[in-house]
Amino acid sequence: MNKILFLDSRYVIVGIVSQFTYVKIQDGKYVPSTEDQAVGKYVERENTVYPNDLKAVEVSQVPEEIVPGKYCYTDEIGFYINTDWKEPPKDISQITNDIDALNMHQAEIELDIDYRLSLLELGNKEANA
Repeated sequence: MNKILFLDSRYVIVGIVSQFTYVKIQDGKYVPSTEDQAVGKYVERENTVYPNDLKAVEVSQVPEEIVPGKYCYTDEIGFYINTDWKEPPKDISQITNDIDALNMHQAEIELDIDYRLSLLELGNKEANA
């Protein structure tokens, strides 16, 4: 069964769908449209509207390992890994540790700023005395 790939300007796969409908906005709602008047591509199964600036490419099959964001596609090359892709964390503890490290770094920066401001204030008071 043919599939449709939605590709961004860098050929990164943003979505893999079976069918879509061009839509425009009328009276605050999405309604079916012609391609030239469309603002997006509506996928009923996902209840999602993809931006119209995404390129829609029909392919005969999509290998199981293909994941949006992780893979790119061109007619010339076929499917290939997105060089900007980073694997998501395997568990929540990695995310928690990363957040803790960021919070600690922010606190260190704030302390440094406070210290520097206090030096400036002391310097200004001594200069005015």
